[in-house]
Amino acid sequence: MSAASLLPWMLPPAGVTMGRADHRDIVMVVGTDPYAYKGTVDVMRPHVRPDGQGGCVQGRETTS
Repeated sequence: MSAASLLPWMLPPAGVTMGRADHRDIVMVVGTDPYAYKGTVDVMRPHVRPDGQGGCVQGRETTS
């Protein structure tokens, strides 16, 4: 995902439209953040989905 985009991953606070929402809980891996002046937050925790939860596969497919 590119940091050049606004990151509306959650419902915006009251008075903020979705087009202006920006959830800055990111870790920059490479490059520069064009929105660095907004700062970042650390509120979400990484997790791994259980097998078959979400994504494009059912969790039962095999690869050849």
